Amino acid sequence: MKMLFISPNRETGFRPVFPIGANIVANAVNQMGWETRLLDLCFSTKPLEEVKEEMLAFLPDFVGISIRNLDFQSYLEPVFHLPFIKRVVDTVKSCNESAVIILGGCGFTLAPKEILRYLQVPYGIYGPGENAMPMLLRCLTEMGDVENCDSLVWMDGNGKLQISSKKSQVDSFLNFTKDQRISHYNTQYYTREWKTEASPITEICDAVEGKRGCTENCIYCTNSVIARTKLLMKDPVLIAEEIEDIIQIGLAKRYEFTEGAFNLPIAHAKAVIKELKQRRIKFPWNCMFSPTGYEEELVEGMAETGCDLVEMGIESGSDTILHNLRKKFSFQKVIEAQQGLLANGIRIEHCIFIGSPGETEDTVKESLERVGKLLEYKNVHLFLNFGYRIFPETELAQIAVEKNVIKKDTNLAFPHYYIEPSVLQNDKLLDYIEEWTVAHKNSYLWWGIPKIHLKERVAQVAIQHEQMQEIFAEMEEE
Repeated sequence: MKMLFISPNRETGFRPVFPIGANIVANAVNQMGWETRLLDLCFSTKPLEEVKEEMLAFLPDFVGISIRNLDFQSYLEPVFHLPFIKRVVDTVKSCNESAVIILGGCGFTLAPKEILRYLQVPYGIYGPGENAMPMLLRCLTEMGDVENCDSLVWMDGNGKLQISSKKSQVDSFLNFTKDQRISHYNTQYYTREWKTEASPITEICDAVEGKRGCTENCIYCTNSVIARTKLLMKDPVLIAEEIEDIIQIGLAKRYEFTEGAFNLPIAHAKAVIKELKQRRIKFPWNCMFSPTGYEEELVEGMAETGCDLVEMGIESGSDTILHNLRKKFSFQKVIEAQQGLLANGIRIEHCIFIGSPGETEDTVKESLERVGKLLEYKNVHLFLNFGYRIFPETELAQIAVEKNVIKKDTNLAFPHYYIEPSVLQNDKLLDYIEEWTVAHKNSYLWWGIPKIHLKERVAQVAIQHEQMQEIFAEMEEE
């Protein structure tokens, strides 16, 4: 049997990322004895033509479409990806009506029933797919009952959407050979350099998955929703072996840990560093880092093994807002972490949000004033997010319902955003935010500033979002 996997993610605004999830599931299917291919459309100039060519050349029995992002997740840059993905689905159908299409991916997991209905596809897998996909394929090829499959969303014979309550349990990570690691990847990830105002990284990073889920309970985050588990950690020995494979393959210039916070739990992070040091591995890498898990010894070990950059989600410079977001650190901990990281030669990309629940003019100014002092140091950069993309099954979604930002039955497969009205409707404050951003050259909010003023952009986007809501309503009626 043959299965073609398609990664339709074409997002390169921040930096391109490897389709690691699709690769993991493709290798799991390959281990069943099936022939698999992965068509990655990230760098394609004619994506639909490539889909058609691959369908006709490979003639797959099954097609898996991995949905990583539903949209750009930026209030100031509203880009919605599902219409393009629908064109990919329609192209697959036009090439081979008998090929069975199965959806999956972290984006799909966030709103599986809504996306399945919109794309008009018979099956989808929410959550991790390395066990669930082989189970479904065996069921479909052996005439089994799909109702017994884990983590499945499907359209029954009456055209009614069904979802399995039994979630696929993943208690370990699949091991891959060096050949399997790169067999499905587009080599352009290794050869291209990438430079944007939004990120200090110029090389596209190979991906290492050290854990799934998260120890934290931030009100807006989807990490545990996507992973469908609170926390699953990979054996540090397997992580080190994977990194050795990356180095020996010789294509990547750096790697990155994909989890939301490499240093949480601290014990696991220390075990990984210990294993790398024992093997004398030193190779450029970066990760996302939480101030909660800052320890001097850990940071020293990170630097010794090649870490030269961390992305630190501090979210706000105001302790009031950090409390509202359920962060487990104060701004003083951010200062301490920055000092330790810079002392060890590790660059920092901070990330903050403006417009959090409970945000006021005072907390915005307090946050920017404090964060501005962080930016006085060399090798520190800041990425500002204007508002939050609201996702299902998060506390932020509940807050948005309570504050009438969305309704309880709002389809969150379509982008909706939370920004406190006290920020969004305050032109003087918007001017202040713009002036602050322009004055701090090592910060990034939106590419159009200052040619287009922030308050003008907010007015433009309000119209765009209104138009998008009309389109969404039409889509749901189809």
